[in-house]
Amino acid sequence: MIHLFLGTKHTDFPGPDIIVNCLWCEKQQVSAHTRKRVEWLTMFRFLPIFPFRTVFVQCDSCHQDMIANCSMEEVARSNPLTLKYHLVKHVSFIAKACIVLGLLLCWAVYIGLVPAIIGYVYGRKYGGSMKKYALWGLILNIFSLPIFVLLAMLIQLIFK
Repeated sequence: MIHLFLGTKHTDFPGPDIIVNCLWCEKQQVSAHTRKRVEWLTMFRFLPIFPFRTVFVQCDSCHQDMIANCSMEEVARSNPLTLKYHLVKHVSFIAKACIVLGLLLCWAVYIGLVPAIIGYVYGRKYGGSMKKYALWGLILNIFSLPIFVLLAMLIQLIFK
């Protein structure tokens, strides 16, 4: 029902070709294409509500997207050494959602295990903090049942 009410529309604007040090394939001084995406949150699929602007940098070697946390103009005038501080790996929404759900649902015995496994598979690919959170979510979900059983036994011993 909500998908009939809210939607998105996006438009991509091509940018200049630049030289980057790729975060994905780790090649140095490789050419890349830039594009700016303007995505509108829409109501009833035609009334624009709120815009999201993202600058993407796509490596010509591995064809993976990186996101720039600065404007297209800054990306165009930066060199590869300064640009590496403005680029992050593009993490899909599904990966983020599964990692967060894996962490949040660790208290529900084995219910959060499916999103935790999916989040861990995605998180290994991205590295950094996403990898760490995905691993914690998986560990907490695997050991949630033994932890709850031990806590229940401990509570029974204390209050006996």
